[in-house]
This record gives sequence, C-alpha cells and structure tokens, in this order.
Amino acid sequence: MAQSKPPSSEPHSIPLLQGDEEQHLDPLYTPSPPPKRAFFTRYSWIVALLLVLLFIGLLAVPKPHPGSSEEDDYDDNAPVPDSKEICTQSGIIDIPDNKIYDALQSVLESPRYRQESVQRLSGAVQIATESFDDMGEVGEDPRWDVFQKFHDYLEDTFPLV
Repeated sequence: MAQSKPPSSEPHSIPLLQGDEEQHLDPLYTPSPPPKRAFFTRYSWIVALLLVLLFIGLLAVPKPHPGSSEEDDYDDNAPVPDSKEICTQSGIIDIPDNKIYDALQSVLESPRYRQESVQRLSGAVQIATESFDDMGEVGEDPRWDVFQKFHDYLEDTFPLV
C-alpha cells in the first residue's frame, strides 16, 4: 500500500487523491456553479416553433384577388336558391314526328346494325395506338407513326365523317 505524504504546511489546502499521487488545490480558487442560460436561449426552440406556427397561420388566411374589393367577394343579402329547383330532372319529351323516331329505333335495334358495330369496334381495337408520356413532337418522334394506321382505318370505315 502506498504511503500518503505528510500534510501540507498550508492551512487551507485540500489534498486530493488521484492514483498514487496527491495534488493540492489553489487555496484562492473557489468553484462556482456554471452560469445559467438566458431565458430566450433556454426556450428558443419553443419561440421558433411558435413563430413557424404563426407564419403558417398567416399563409392560410385567404387574400382578396387583385382588382376586387371585399364587397364583391360575399353578399350577405344574396338570395339562397331552393334546393328543389337545383338539378331537376326534366320529364319525358315526346318526339313530334314518330315516323323518324320509329325508323331510327328500328335501325339501331336491328341485328345487322349490331353486327356492323361489333366489326367496326373490333377492327379499331386491333390497331396499336399506345402513347407514352415522353413522346416528342408529332412528325419528329417515330412513335406517333402508329396513329396514321388508325387514322386510315377511321377514314375507310366512316367515309362520310
């Protein structure tokens, strides 16, 4: 066991043991607590958060459009429409000339018209008309050329349109 040194001749020194060696503190040194932080430094994150929330709140307030006044935006005395008259469905309309309606109905309901419609649609969906988001200008990008086949099909199938 290590022997301790005899006490120092200074009456106010305090020996500290560190390992096998004693050290003496300066008798004039008096330790002081660390300084307290200022109020705004301690709570600066709260202040910053409140400022951000205030800024976001100010952005949410609607601003009037340029050239308009506050009177134009809202009228307290405006009449409120009756909800029964909004989007009402009209009644059945009688066609004055039933001969045209009957002729059109007989064509549209015929098996021949249905078969021709199926053939036209079937021919149209067999032509590739795939488009992409990154396509260039028409005439410059060759991927637009597939639409010419579809254009030709429509001209051949519907010559009067």
